[in-house]
Amino acid sequence: HWEGPAGGIIGTADSISAVANIPGEYYYLYALDTLLGCENYDSVFVSDLTVLPIADINIVEQITCVDSDALLDIGSSSTGQNIVYTWSGPGLNNIVSNSIEPTLPGQYYLDVVNEETGCAARDTADLILPMEPQDLLADISIPICEGDTSGQITIANVTGGTPPYMYSLDGSLPQSSPVFTGIMAGNYTIAVVDANGCTYSEQVSVADGLALSINIGPDIDLVLGDSTVLSADVSLPWSQIDSIVWTPMEVLSCTHCISPTLYGLHSGVVTATVYTAGCMDQDMLNVRVDIDYNIYIPNVFSPNDDGINDHVTVFTDDKVRKIVYLEIFDRWGNQVFVANNILPNDPLLGWDGSFRGKKMNPAVFVYIARVELINGDTVDRKGDITIIR
Repeated sequence: HWEGPAGGIIGTADSISAVANIPGEYYYLYALDTLLGCENYDSVFVSDLTVLPIADINIVEQITCVDSDALLDIGSSSTGQNIVYTWSGPGLNNIVSNSIEPTLPGQYYLDVVNEETGCAARDTADLILPMEPQDLLADISIPICEGDTSGQITIANVTGGTPPYMYSLDGSLPQSSPVFTGIMAGNYTIAVVDANGCTYSEQVSVADGLALSINIGPDIDLVLGDSTVLSADVSLPWSQIDSIVWTPMEVLSCTHCISPTLYGLHSGVVTATVYTAGCMDQDMLNVRVDIDYNIYIPNVFSPNDDGINDHVTVFTDDKVRKIVYLEIFDRWGNQVFVANNILPNDPLLGWDGSFRGKKMNPAVFVYIARVELINGDTVDRKGDITIIR
């Protein structure tokens, strides 16, 4: 009598042989003595040899633009002493190995065979040539002003290839950001490198920004006290100019006008700066002022009330603004006259030859004087004056 897993015996269970269709433990029972009830049995295990092995191709490396060799291996396929791996595909025929390095695109097969059971399984994998990038779309922001670096290039879209992409400009190191800043006007080469190392490049042109320039003319030579009208030649209509600023203010009639008057007071540099739409340009010119002045202080006068040469003072031309001081001393160092902040060329503001209401005797006197020019500079003079009567 045979016993085993339910439904495992096909047909009768009490024949000398039995047919089993389910794997498992089967028992064969038989009686030795029906009087004594002695019996014995044996068992047998029926194995299932129909289980298929696992075939699994692992694509370790695809064909790329950098490396034409791919790498396939058995991945998580079944393993064991009786397992054999056989590869087939373009250029390969029944190669027994755990891995292959194909160089041709196409479909590859891995047959995994259990030589003990004869069971086999197959897996397939497709190797394809990488699709290279075909085109790109670049958004260009031109510089704000001519010659500056405020431009920007942004790669907005890449057609083809395999993301993620890296970007470079004019052979620079690739970067993950598609934005390039600090761009001047000119021609640039944009290169896109995809995940497979495939490259596409394209040249773009960045136009220049607003062309703003100013020219205020050549250097100027002036004589102290002279003046001239300056003018600015700008590259844009004045209606498009936001502002113009002239410096230095102390020698100009105005600082925010188109044509200021320049006064010949000091040698130096005049600068004009023009602004519009975020742009700025500047020009300058050198001003050379000839400080040529005349200062005359008589060394003899006759204060005898005859209406001629009765006073002594400082005589100048129109390049002198005022007499800061005029001091006169006798030969012993006593101050006999002082005048502060008086106009030149007016004898009545000078010395009449007296001291404390008394006329001084004929003698030689010493003077010191300081005059202020119309540009604010001061000039000192000293000498002697003789009184004759």
